[in-house]
Amino acid sequence: MSTEADAATRRFAASAMRRVGFGLAVLVNVILLWLTLVWPGWEAVPILTPDAVAVLPVFVGSLIAGIVVNLLNALVDSRALRAVGDIVTAVLAFAVALQLWEVFPFDFGVLEFGRGLDWELFMRGFLGFVMVVTTISVIAQVVVLGRLAFGGKTPENVVGPH
Repeated sequence: MSTEADAATRRFAASAMRRVGFGLAVLVNVILLWLTLVWPGWEAVPILTPDAVAVLPVFVGSLIAGIVVNLLNALVDSRALRAVGDIVTAVLAFAVALQLWEVFPFDFGVLEFGRGLDWELFMRGFLGFVMVVTTISVIAQVVVLGRLAFGGKTPENVVGPH
């Protein structure tokens, strides 16, 4: 049987690990932003066509939002804030996938490998998958917010044996 001190130690360790994860997510988003806008730039990706410029605003916006959300999560360990941040980033990921679907700025003819693969079908299937998963994510986080608002339990605020 665990004591209250053991539970507090577990909560502190879990919070510290989440903060490390948020910090790593910030770092990854900053690196992606730099690679996209500074060096080597999105133009260096051989399969992207000049039409990709139409997707850049929503893509860059999603990276910036990811940086802000993860910085906030690293500073404030709040389940409600994480749920709101997850909703924001999932909606933006959906927007990026939808924009990529509509513009489809890809030229797979430049690839030296996978010549027999229908790359357009593969990419559209992947983008559709992303849109489905992000929609499910938004629904799940809305449920978490509802549970928190009405005092219900979420997996993270249940301590001890169930």
